[in-house]
Amino acid sequence: MQGRLSCGTVLLYTIFAILASAWRAPCSDPCAQCHPKEVAGYAATQMAHSLGRPARAPSGKFIHSGSNTRFSIESSNSRMVQRLERNGIAADDLPYAIGSGAHAFAYLIEIGSHLFQSPLGYFPGRGWGMSPGYEDSKAPDFDRPVTPECLFCHAGKARPVAGTYNIYQNPPFEAEGITCERCHGPAEAHLRAPLPGSVINPAKLPPRARDSVCEQCHLSGEDRVPNPGKQLNDFRPGQDLEEVYSVYVYDHSRDSSAERALTVVSQVQQLALSRCARESGGNLWCGTWHDPHEQPANPKMYFRARCLSCHGAALTKSHPKPNEDCIGCHMPRRAVTDGAHTIFTDHDIARRPPSEAGTHVPPKPGSLMAWHERGCAGKTQSRDRRNQGR
Repeated sequence: MQGRLSCGTVLLYTIFAILASAWRAPCSDPCAQCHPKEVAGYAATQMAHSLGRPARAPSGKFIHSGSNTRFSIESSNSRMVQRLERNGIAADDLPYAIGSGAHAFAYLIEIGSHLFQSPLGYFPGRGWGMSPGYEDSKAPDFDRPVTPECLFCHAGKARPVAGTYNIYQNPPFEAEGITCERCHGPAEAHLRAPLPGSVINPAKLPPRARDSVCEQCHLSGEDRVPNPGKQLNDFRPGQDLEEVYSVYVYDHSRDSSAERALTVVSQVQQLALSRCARESGGNLWCGTWHDPHEQPANPKMYFRARCLSCHGAALTKSHPKPNEDCIGCHMPRRAVTDGAHTIFTDHDIARRPPSEAGTHVPPKPGSLMAWHERGCAGKTQSRDRRNQGR
């Protein structure tokens, strides 16, 4: 009857209203109502644990030989304290840890409403050491300010005080770990009416917008320049990255024949220059291999199946033995040049493993160029900033 709603429709609207009112930045709670498998799978990934309370680490001491600074660490299940013995400086409490622990932990210090980074990090399997950028410091201290740009790829949603450098509201984070919104965009409309198109599915976006979802954190380049009136955290899934900011890289990182160093955040650049990506016609992207809703129990077989989905099972008959571990051979883990004590997966997808192909020598810096020009997907333009103090 016109003008009246059925009981089922009323019930649905009631459910949507409850979900919408329950919405807060950590989207796992409302998302789990309809997507429990995806939310549970994502909760096991590294992205979901990108920032949080410090996990218990070994207490003890560490000496930085370059500055003769002695650190002491007291760690328990409830808190962590770091002190450095140089002019009596100390940091009493470290409320936050950055990183999932797959590679390392860095630590944040809260002084009043200000956030700073500790110079001391923890590297699972290696122990305590200087965080990247502190290795050669002559006077490491608890005084490196943590800006919103620093937190963009590690925190789900920081709460900076507008117009300040490193002052944050209380609490400083609305969401600590990366939330569903980072890839799927704002969810309010989807919670009100969960219909197709009311939330972003990266896999269904045009290639440039699709890749931008991953590039917002996995492409740092040499410089990131916001457009006038924009900030890095203005990016929303569904946009091309260049609508908000441009990433500048050295020209050799767009040359598939050039030697390139393996760095902490170079996955996007490496993959784009791999033969697999160049011959895929834009079809191969991060999501070809990585499912952010799943942490594979057997990575070797999981990624092998994805390789064979393109190369075909016939490859296994002609491929030299052993041929079970595609990733271990063609995408090995290697030491990076800009991160202390850490190794990362080489995304070049080399035909020959590095031990056969030889050691890559990092090239000298060249001209800077945009990874993509705004409004010109796939086109680049040189930006030589070597004489501009960069």
